Amino acid sequence: MFQSFIYWLCQNQSMPNLTQAASKINFIIGLLCLLVPVSFKAFGQNNNGKINWTAYKLNCLPDCETESTILLSQNTKGEIYNPLNLLILKASEWILSDPKPDLSSETALKKLFTAQVDRSNDSISTPTEQIETAILFSNSRILSYKVRLDYHGRDLLSPYIEYLNIDLKKNRLIEANYIFDAGKRTKFNAFLNAYENKHKREILKNYKAILSERIADQLSDDQKILTKPNYTLNKVHLQKPDTVKIINLQSKGIVFEVKLADKNFTRSKKGNEYASFVFIPYYC
Repeated sequence: MFQSFIYWLCQNQSMPNLTQAASKINFIIGLLCLLVPVSFKAFGQNNNGKINWTAYKLNCLPDCETESTILLSQNTKGEIYNPLNLLILKASEWILSDPKPDLSSETALKKLFTAQVDRSNDSISTPTEQIETAILFSNSRILSYKVRLDYHGRDLLSPYIEYLNIDLKKNRLIEANYIFDAGKRTKFNAFLNAYENKHKREILKNYKAILSERIADQLSDDQKILTKPNYTLNKVHLQKPDTVKIINLQSKGIVFEVKLADKNFTRSKKGNEYASFVFIPYYC
């Protein structure tokens, strides 16, 4: 259904060109409301009874240093060897490091993971590394799975966060390169670029939120520049992406990556290049 919407949106003759897009953004996004009740209806984290998620911990990490909460799907017998778990574990950069360990059987997976029956008995008090996963959004067709890796001061750029957006029917990641062909992608990029230009302040706020979770001195300096009285949005330039990159799917909208060149920073002629994000809601 998501692909069907994008196809329809990009083919629709009323799709505004770049100069019209800024004034018609609400209208374009509002069209998605026709599909929201079918394909993006929200529900609680019990996944509407369709997937049984259970918390596991990684056995291959030293308990004295690492705390992990890995959500894996089970069948009624408690088995975790299934295509969805294999996709998550193979696709994630942070749950299992490369080279990936043996994932060829139920026995192999059980050697890697232990179910967290009672987390109150955990002996870890102040872990220096933490891996957490969560179901950000899911319905009968789509799953957005979040992985967060935090080194608690050992790595100045952590936490590292990734989202695995999964087509549950086809058991594959949802990526722009199979939603759009080249022509449709160009049209949608034009719309997205217009939306981003109207929401620069929000994009910068999101970048500040990213920086606030990190502790590097350089990042602290960046925060000071972002809050200077003479800081101006006119020096913030969007970098037009070659492809649309979806960060994650939510019940009320889609989060897209935004790349910026910020010339309020004077360390180089190009300014400071960084990535932030923008949330585009389904205006129902």
